[in-house]
Amino acid sequence: MTGMPSPSPGQPTREELIARERQRRIELAAQRAANEHPQTSPAAAATPVARKPEGGAQELSGALGAAHHRAVPQGFASAETRNEAAAAVQAVSEAAQAAGCPSPQLDRWVETASAEEMTRQILSIVQPLPPIMAVEQLLTARRAVPGVLTSVVAQRARALLDGQPFLRPAGERNEGHGDGRGGADSTWQLYADYERLRQHGDLPPEAQEQLLVRLPLPVVDDLIDTGCITSKAVPHDGVRSLYLQARLTPSRVDDSGLDALGWDSEKERRGFWLRLARGDVAVLDEPGFRGADEHALAAELRQIGESQVIPDGFAGREWLWCALERLAPQAQVNLRRSKRFTGWYMVRRLHRTLLAAHRAVLQQSRKEGALFRRAWEEATALERVWSVASWEAKNVLAYLLVVNGDGGPRYDEALETLSPTHGRGTREDALSSIGRSNLESNRAVLRQLQQRWEDDHVLNPYVVLGVHDHAPEAVWKGQWRKLRAELDEDGEAAVNQAKDAIQAQERGHAAVPVFTLALMPQTWAAPGVGTSRGIHGAEPMQRHTQPPTPDERDFARTEAARDIVRAACLAAGIPMAAARSRSTSK
Repeated sequence: MTGMPSPSPGQPTREELIARERQRRIELAAQRAANEHPQTSPAAAATPVARKPEGGAQELSGALGAAHHRAVPQGFASAETRNEAAAAVQAVSEAAQAAGCPSPQLDRWVETASAEEMTRQILSIVQPLPPIMAVEQLLTARRAVPGVLTSVVAQRARALLDGQPFLRPAGERNEGHGDGRGGADSTWQLYADYERLRQHGDLPPEAQEQLLVRLPLPVVDDLIDTGCITSKAVPHDGVRSLYLQARLTPSRVDDSGLDALGWDSEKERRGFWLRLARGDVAVLDEPGFRGADEHALAAELRQIGESQVIPDGFAGREWLWCALERLAPQAQVNLRRSKRFTGWYMVRRLHRTLLAAHRAVLQQSRKEGALFRRAWEEATALERVWSVASWEAKNVLAYLLVVNGDGGPRYDEALETLSPTHGRGTREDALSSIGRSNLESNRAVLRQLQQRWEDDHVLNPYVVLGVHDHAPEAVWKGQWRKLRAELDEDGEAAVNQAKDAIQAQERGHAAVPVFTLALMPQTWAAPGVGTSRGIHGAEPMQRHTQPPTPDERDFARTEAARDIVRAACLAAGIPMAAARSRSTSK
């Protein structure tokens, strides 16, 4: 093996070169120490220190170690970790500049910045960024600068970027994070609930209510349109309550609410049902909003008006009885079936026939006799039915025996007709208390007249004027004035006599009380139903918003990201300069 060549004469040996390099490095370390410690005199710093050759390696190692320790800023374990952190700060800065946000010059600053200073610098840089982008930058920078996000906030940041904020252990919806109603926890819960509902459709009504109140309204409308929201989630108050009621529980919106919403189609639809309930059948031929149910019902009712036949299926629809009466006033009905409806229908028709007969008497019309006969026939048929309507029929028969009896008033037969033992049928105690009282009063009237026998007595002056029993003074007097203007002298005399009889009765001067025509007037009154049927048949109101914008659709996620950045800044002790969350009220 060939040995190392020997140095030329006059050249330093290898050992001398190593010693010189050691000395040079020692001097360099000393110079650096003098620069960092100015109290050391320049002379002392510049004077070489005589050292023994055998101790030079040990002293060089100590000096190099001290220099290395001073070269790594505080908070970093090594120059390598410091370099990684500096690269992370630089990457965040470049991302901010690319997004059009201001960023400081960091070239020389990062060489000496501590880990804490780099953390604060990163957080300051990301604040102006869009929140979701800021979270992305923080999560990336955390690999080199762990202080930018605590472990809990970092978990949320990862869940946010993965779009899975609701993946928590069962029963831990708000555990350890307050009640979920305030601060960052409230915002994070809003985002978690929104994603859970949107992706899985499983959320309690009380949590859904928070979404309805806080999310942008177009996003809420999307959730409603996809069937994600239950009607139990509608808030009972607040600026959105009325709109959400119309969208989810339209039956809760009253007339003033319809006006406030400008919901004209629903007003027209409800008006259709309400007018029918009042018997106003003219609505069937008027233009207006009609849904499928309204169109079908209108077609059926027009058919009834044309055929004068009332199908059995309509007997149970009490709210339509007045409309059926107007459409088919003389329809043939089976008195043995649907007794509640047929009783109501026939008693009212019987009373209308009597009013028409008296009008014919006043007008000296040839229809007089036919109308009284029709009333007699209908009352006779109704008397045989086993229902309380049979007593109303008996009462009308007794009335006819007095006012239209052959050869004059037939009081004995009238009393027999009203006798509890007369014929077969419903017992008297089936009547209401008012019905029994009126029946007994009518019997007393007939007994008085049986003894007095007054041919000119007006048994029921209200019927003569064409109004219902005990009508208010304004009603019967208005009718009296109208008839006086229309009738001849005989007719005028008859209505004047009826007017005098009513006044005597009202003033307590009547020798004989009025014979009551309707024993139980409330039973035969127009049913007080129909409005509720129209309201509960309401269809939800169509949305009033446009499809949500991307920003509106990402609202919950963005606000959750904003709070992640805010939490990171608070943990680092620096103010949050980013804009506050947007308002969602509309």
